[in-house]
Amino acid sequence: WGLANISVTMLAVGVGQLFRHVGRAFTTRNAHLMAPIVLRTSIAFNRPARFMTTMEPKLTFEQAVNIARNAVEYLQSGLPAIQLRQVKEDLKSQSLQVRWQQMIAIMLRTQLHCISPFGYAADENGLVSFNRDFGQLMATHPENETLKQLEQDKWKVMLREAFGVAPGPKMTLIQARGFTAMLSAQLQSPPFLSKLESLLSLPKDEAQNKATLMIMEMQMQVMKDYGYEGDDGYVQMQTALMEHMGDQMVSYNLYSSTTSVFQRIGLTLQ
Repeated sequence: WGLANISVTMLAVGVGQLFRHVGRAFTTRNAHLMAPIVLRTSIAFNRPARFMTTMEPKLTFEQAVNIARNAVEYLQSGLPAIQLRQVKEDLKSQSLQVRWQQMIAIMLRTQLHCISPFGYAADENGLVSFNRDFGQLMATHPENETLKQLEQDKWKVMLREAFGVAPGPKMTLIQARGFTAMLSAQLQSPPFLSKLESLLSLPKDEAQNKATLMIMEMQMQVMKDYGYEGDDGYVQMQTALMEHMGDQMVSYNLYSSTTSVFQRIGLTLQ
């Protein structure tokens, strides 16, 4: 369930508000409420272990499989499926940035619903704890291919329902490391930092939205070297990157470069 997408705005709204906002945030005016939720959780997923809570339930392989299967089922046939299809209907009225955020928010809400019966808190800490436990199983369990296949099924369903596209070409680990390293370098380049400085005088909400768009534009520029083009290529690239979020180099590149961008415009991680 690792979230590679960092093209979202800064920390402001708690994950608990997801339940109240995700169902009605399919308008331009309300969509911004979901973006901080997605980023806060994305960053927490990749945060070094010392920042995470230590009291976590132990996830068995069978529980992980049940949670993943339930999530896929909800995403393709439950209320989340209806919400995903609404994202696709908003193609002409919403930007790619907003539609991606909407899809991830629907996924997070579905995940919260699926993990709470297994002892995880229905909040940000629960998401982070589950993600770490699930990731460990997917990396080390002898039957981890089952979990990997369920992850692939989940993303196939979401891309189909929310964007009407199939997963694109896969990234190898070497490519994922190269992509995130190049992205990190570009986000710290003098031209990019110069543009960031122009945001310092803006109100917080406007600054974080513009910074988000700048990151997305840079992602779309870098991804061309890896065979991804346009809006469809963007969501395919993000999905391909998910497979390697357990790699320390990949997660560090994303975490360090993205948090640095928002810190430079005065938005400090909590």
